[in-house]
Amino acid sequence: MTDVITAPTLRSRVAVVGGGIAGIWVALKLARLGIDSVLVDYRADDRGGILGSSARSVGAVNTAPFERDDFRNFMEELGLGQVHPATVDLVMSLLREELTELQGYGTFKPIKLGVAVAGGNAGPLLESLHQRYRELGGRILDAWVTRVVADAHGCCGLQYQQGDRIGQLIAPIVVIATGGYAGLFDGSVKTNNHGTFLGRFLQGGGMATNLEFVFKHGYGKPDLGALTPTEELPGAEVYDDDKVHVEWLERELYEGRGTANHLAAFKHWRINKERNFFIDLKYQGIYQKVQALNAACTANAAEAIERALGALLELCPEAQRAECAGVLGPWIEARSPVSYERFGQIKPFFRDVASGELFRVRQIAYFSMGGIAHDQCATNLANVFVTGEAMHDFGAHRVGGLPWGLYLAAGRFISERIAQLLQQAPPQEREFELLRVPAVFDPRALQQIRVDLFRYQECDLNIGQATKFIAEMRSKRRALFKAGRSLDDAVAWTIVAESVIQASLRRTESRGCFYRSDHPMSVERMKRHFSCTSYDAEADVVTSRLIRIADLQSVLSSSRDETDYRIAVS
Repeated sequence: MTDVITAPTLRSRVAVVGGGIAGIWVALKLARLGIDSVLVDYRADDRGGILGSSARSVGAVNTAPFERDDFRNFMEELGLGQVHPATVDLVMSLLREELTELQGYGTFKPIKLGVAVAGGNAGPLLESLHQRYRELGGRILDAWVTRVVADAHGCCGLQYQQGDRIGQLIAPIVVIATGGYAGLFDGSVKTNNHGTFLGRFLQGGGMATNLEFVFKHGYGKPDLGALTPTEELPGAEVYDDDKVHVEWLERELYEGRGTANHLAAFKHWRINKERNFFIDLKYQGIYQKVQALNAACTANAAEAIERALGALLELCPEAQRAECAGVLGPWIEARSPVSYERFGQIKPFFRDVASGELFRVRQIAYFSMGGIAHDQCATNLANVFVTGEAMHDFGAHRVGGLPWGLYLAAGRFISERIAQLLQQAPPQEREFELLRVPAVFDPRALQQIRVDLFRYQECDLNIGQATKFIAEMRSKRRALFKAGRSLDDAVAWTIVAESVIQASLRRTESRGCFYRSDHPMSVERMKRHFSCTSYDAEADVVTSRLIRIADLQSVLSSSRDETDYRIAVS
C-alpha cells in the first residue's frame, strides 16, 4: 500500500513507551537528568492504553524491601524459585528514596503492607506526574506503536499510528513500559492490555521469559471481570451453591491472612471447578464492631470496651440484645478476644439485620508473571530497556504492593544507566524505512485467541491440543502476512499466544498458578530455570527452551550479538 497518510517524523534521544506508573516514572527521571525524551502514551480505549492497570490501582507500595531483614529469603519463598535475579536488589537498594519522592506528588495513607494513595485511585497521581513531566520539557505522543525497529547495532526507533496516519519516532534508546499480557486470557480482569507490544518486541528480535506464569488472583468477580482486594474481605462468608461453607478460608479471611492465600483459594476453586462459590459480606459490619471490641479488650481499656460493646449491641435486634450480651460477657470479663469460632456463635443474633454484597467468586487472571527477558532491565536488543509489568519480575506468585515498588526502583536505575550510556558511548541516531501499512484491531480474532488460551493453557495443558493450537496460530499469522496485514494487532497476539503455549510445554511441572495435570507436582530441577522464548521471523515460528537462571546474562548477550534482524527492518 502506498496511499497511507504519513505523520511528521519525530526525533528524540529516548522513547518511553507506556504512560502508567512505570513509564512516567522513568520518563520523569530522565527529564530531571536533562535527557530529551518522548513518552508514547495511547489514551484511547479501543485497543489498549488508558494507563492499563495503573489507573485502576489503589497505588499501594509494599515497604517490606526496606523494613524486613529477611526480605531476600521472603521473596525466594514467595517466588517459588522463579524470582528474577535483578529485582530483589533493585527494591532493597532504591525503593526507600524513590517512595519518598513519589509521596511528594500526592497524598498517601498507611495500610497494612505499606502505603497507598489516600483517595484509593492512582489516576490523579499519574496525571500529576504527567503534568510535572511536561513542565520539565518532556513531550507526550498519543499514538499506537506498531513496530520496534532494531538491528545488530542497536535500536533505530519505533513506527507508530495515529488514527489513519503512520509515522516514525527515531530514537536510539527505547524504554518499554507497556504493561503485561494478562488481558490475552479470557478469564482476566477487565483490561485492554492484550500483550500487543510484547508481540511487537518478539517480532523485532526480542526475547521473553516465563510466559507460562500468569498470576490468577484468588478472589476474582468473574461476572464483572474485576477482582476484590483481600483488605475488603475480613469477616466474609464463603460457600457454594448448596450453602456448604469453606470454613478454612473463612477463618483465614477473618484473621486477616487473605493476601497470603490467593494461591490456596485459587487451587480450591480449580479442584472444585464444577461448583459455584460465593463471597457473602452481609456480616462485615458486625465483624468491624467485633474487631473494635477485641482491640479494646486487648488494651484492657474499660471505657473503650463499654463503647465498643454498646456499638455492637446497637446493631442487634432489641429482642435479642440481652442474650447476645450474655454470650459476650464472660469473654469480655476475661479480656479474651472474639475468635473466628466465637464470631460464629454470635452471628445468629444479627441474622435478620445483617446485609451486604453477595457475589460469585473464582480465580481471575491478573498479573503477567513472565514477560520481556532482561538483565538488570536491559533486554537482548541493544539500547532497549524494560520496566513495569512488561518485564519478567518477581516469579511464579506475588504479594500486594511489590510491583509498584519495583517499578519505582527500576525507573531510577534505568534513567541512571541511560545517562551513563550517553556519557560514555552515546548511540547514534539512524534512519529507517516505514512499512506503509496500517495496523488493524480485530476484536473477533482477539476473543477467539482468548477463549482458546483459556481452554488449552489456563484450565489445563494437553500436549495434543496445545500442538494443534500452535499450528492454528501460525496459520492465522501467515494468512495475515499473505493479505498484506503484517502489522495487524492480531499478528502480535498470535506470536504471544504461541509463545505462552511453547513456554508451557517446556515446564513439565506445576508451580504457582501454572498447572499441568500430567505433571501435577513442582520439580526441584526446574526451580532454577526460566523458560526462554523467541520468534524466528524468517521461518515464522516461535521457539522455546529452558535456561538456567544463572545463564540468563550470557543468553541475552549472545542473542544481542547473533540475532538476525532482517525482517524487523524490511
